Amino acid sequence: LKIRRPPRSTQSRSSAASDVYKRQIHYQQLLIRLRKLETIANDTCKELARDEHIRQLDTKIRFLNAECIHLFQDIKKRDEKIEQLQAKLRAVSYTHLRAHETPEHLVCRLLLEKKK
Repeated sequence: LKIRRPPRSTQSRSSAASDVYKRQIHYQQLLIRLRKLETIANDTCKELARDEHIRQLDTKIRFLNAECIHLFQDIKKRDEKIEQLQAKLRAVSYTHLRAHETPEHLVCRLLLEKKK
């Protein structure tokens, strides 16, 4: 839409036309400013929404990190228990067994060997 200046035929018409033209320019400048403000407001809203989304993701990440720490602690405790059980169940030599043999065990072992 192009705004044309009215012809300046008479002084009174020219002055009135000039006022209309000036008002049109003023309104156009206001519309341009309004559109710029709308763009800034839209961009600001998008940034706020993005920031809120980032805050929500950050909260979820913190929660998951805490869960991971608890899981790793549980795994570490379980591994320690497994190591303790494995230490109790380690194979020992025949000599070691004989060193801890009680008189009752000795009698039983000798009787079993005699049967063979």
